[in-house]
Amino acid sequence: MVAVKRWHHIALGCLLWVAFAERQWAQSSACGLTVDAGPDVVACAPAGQVTLLGQLTGPVLSFEWQPAAGLSDPYVLQPQAFVSGPASWTLVATTLDLTANAIANGDFEQGNTGFTSDYNYNPSNLAFDGNYTVISSPSIVYANFPPCVDHTTGMGQMMVVNGGTTPGDRVWCQSVNVSPNTEYVFSAWVSNINPLLGLPELQLQIDGQPVGGIFSPPATPCNWVEWTQSWTSGSATTVEVCILSQSGAPFGNDFALDDLGLFPVCTVSDVVQADVVSVQAVAPAVVFMPCSAQGGAGIVLDGSASSAGPHISYQWTTADGAIVSGAGTAQVTVNEPGTYWLTITYDDGLTTCTAQA
Repeated sequence: MVAVKRWHHIALGCLLWVAFAERQWAQSSACGLTVDAGPDVVACAPAGQVTLLGQLTGPVLSFEWQPAAGLSDPYVLQPQAFVSGPASWTLVATTLDLTANAIANGDFEQGNTGFTSDYNYNPSNLAFDGNYTVISSPSIVYANFPPCVDHTTGMGQMMVVNGGTTPGDRVWCQSVNVSPNTEYVFSAWVSNINPLLGLPELQLQIDGQPVGGIFSPPATPCNWVEWTQSWTSGSATTVEVCILSQSGAPFGNDFALDDLGLFPVCTVSDVVQADVVSVQAVAPAVVFMPCSAQGGAGIVLDGSASSAGPHISYQWTTADGAIVSGAGTAQVTVNEPGTYWLTITYDDGLTTCTAQA
């Protein structure tokens, strides 16, 4: 507030000038996934809550904000963040690098090659347990099997299996190269092909060790479902990946496999910075106006010691004086005694802070 009175001179004060930097905004992309932690944020001093504006574009396996401290929920994209000073949060997301499948011929389009099996390869007849083939439809090799199409394109090949009676049989195995100390996700698409009898019971095995639990597809035939399992390579650089049949049932236990994969997990992250913004409105408490200035050219009220910089605006108002010009600037011209208010506003589109003098 500035009180303007008539007098022969003007008394002015002097205080600190403050400026604010522009907000930064970037994003990170890899493996078909773009992670955007949103623009840097500020809260009004001394502290306050702001919303982090995280966004993800592309296939996502998982995501979280790190650290979780100060956030309402680290597992949502736009949590509330409590800001009392300089801070930063990182939005970390994972996806699969689908360009780096460690398994060869996982879609079986190259036929019966690149893998081994404890079962017998029989390209023309799967009426008996413990046999398999690679073909475009189960019904071609056994009349009791339904006419399913493959998962990849609907026009390609799949591995069709009449499961054996020995639990632990290795249905499919392949030796693959992996990167050490890397998280992988095994993926296989599985379909039951015998709707009337027992379901297959499959288990992943890597280098002779079971990974995860038993997986069974739904009973509905020709219904492709994805089976996934996480695994970390440790120091290994070459491993044998196997799919075991654990059912051993003499009836049923018939299934198809397609689109096998062992994909490295790709991690993408982006950082958002946070801080508090302090807005100051500074104007002299009393200014004396010469009689010669009243009703004429007036005098200048100086608020330039207030906060300044990007996103800062000024507004002078009065209820009993008279503003000649400059109401939206740091320096206003007035020509009548009265009380004048200077309001300083910081507004970057996300946060609004005000101060008044």
